[in-house]
Amino acid sequence: MTVSACLIVRDEAKRLARCLESLRGVVDEIVVVDTGSVDDTIAIAERFGAKIGHFTWVDDFAAPRNAALDLATSDWVLSIDADEWLSVTKPLAAAIAKSEAIAYRVTLVNQLDGDRREPEQLTRLFRRHPEIRFEGRVHEQVTESVATLVAKGRGQWLPLDALEIEHDGYLESSKVERGKQSRNIALLERAVAEAPDDCYLRYKLATELGP
Repeated sequence: MTVSACLIVRDEAKRLARCLESLRGVVDEIVVVDTGSVDDTIAIAERFGAKIGHFTWVDDFAAPRNAALDLATSDWVLSIDADEWLSVTKPLAAAIAKSEAIAYRVTLVNQLDGDRREPEQLTRLFRRHPEIRFEGRVHEQVTESVATLVAKGRGQWLPLDALEIEHDGYLESSKVERGKQSRNIALLERAVAEAPDDCYLRYKLATELGP
């Protein structure tokens, strides 16, 4: 059983090496799909031996994520971002060898201003399966497709403590530097207009807008 780490990036030269370095010895393949970098992002990815894909940005995060899945060749996929890195890693062999497992929830710790840390459980390790795809213009996830397969009795969705991911992209300095908040607000407003009854999207938009 093998694992491909899949990332989408754009102008992540300041952060990418930290992420890719944390993957050493954990994954068998790194897939990086670039959506238009003008800095050294691609050169850094190539230095780590990543398979590089290019995708024209279409205001939809799920689309390049799925393009990365299409380039992956391993049995399993670890989805991670350039502003994230593995802080806890234990051998994955036993977990990915479980024939009944189709996806795992891992702990992601958001670093927040004021030295606050906010953990959450996210589905970041899952089988490379034609029916597991990302959905969502922003805050994209594979949860819907995983849930559908589990409901059909096609596998189990389990917790996993062998991996823990740190994320510092919510720090105010990072959001301002990258224009992340204004970008997310625009995409969320568009997503809410397309799916006005989606409570999750409305919650995410309210969170971005703040008090």
